[in-house]
Amino acid sequence: EAARTYKVKGALGLPLLVADGTLLVTADSGGLVLPSGFRLLIEHATIKAKPTTSGFYQVLRINGGSDIQILGRPAVVEGEWDEHLGVASEHGHGIAIFGNSADVRIDGIEIRNCWGDGIAVGGDDSAPDDIVVRNVWAHGNRRLGMSVAFAGLLGLAAVIN
Repeated sequence: EAARTYKVKGALGLPLLVADGTLLVTADSGGLVLPSGFRLLIEHATIKAKPTTSGFYQVLRINGGSDIQILGRPAVVEGEWDEHLGVASEHGHGIAIFGNSADVRIDGIEIRNCWGDGIAVGGDDSAPDDIVVRNVWAHGNRRLGMSVAFAGLLGLAAVIN
């Protein structure tokens, strides 16, 4: 089945369900940005970055938000390393948690094929706080499965790289 392209706008704080297929995102424009109070449920589906020349992208981005959940049953967040159109930089991340983000839960996600890290936390001189990552398999990424530049409280359980 061919991947379909969706444009997701303003979920108004309601859970967003991505199920049974592939959601392509334009990651070099920030990807799918998750605001405060957001629940992203991924069931038997993949959220994948479109190929780009940019060395700076995020498939899923949290920047200063709080009370955010990314839950998979099972789920894949996929970069575009094998289709990347550029050569510069190394910051194409699957899930990025930046700014003063807080109370973020990631559970049941496979993250693969990113130009940079599977998950990137901090990195902009701020320290995201109360971040819990569980049951994550981050593999086949160009850099690391998970990088933490700055963080307050960070809990990891069953994270496989």
